[in-house]
Amino acid sequence: SLAVEGIPAMAIALGARLYEKHLTLDATATTGPDHHASLEADDFAPLVKGIREAESALGSGLKIPHACEIETRHVARKSVVLTQDLPAGSILEASHLSTKRPATGISASRFYHLLGKRLKVSLPADSVLTEDLLEDD
Repeated sequence: SLAVEGIPAMAIALGARLYEKHLTLDATATTGPDHHASLEADDFAPLVKGIREAESALGSGLKIPHACEIETRHVARKSVVLTQDLPAGSILEASHLSTKRPATGISASRFYHLLGKRLKVSLPADSVLTEDLLEDD
């Protein structure tokens, strides 16, 4: 039910770190103030299960690839490549660079870090840039 599984899970999803719930031997008991709002033992496991599922769905907050994603990321991600033939000693400008798949060279995320770097060797257009092709700073 929503009261047993849904509400506690929503509370966790909204940031609660503690959820208090009273237990009773008989929710239909008429003596005492809390029996109707309390859980019987059989309802406790689904409550905990709902909370644990909410915690799991929220994740850790860390972006870590699953094992099945590691191979795919090399194909899906991009490397920095040359847009034109360049002679050795050329200083890289934005117009000289583009990004293409696969991710076998310098990551596309480092595109702007490459501006102003100098090529060690002459390279044709579409060459994938790697660190060993660039002069040290």
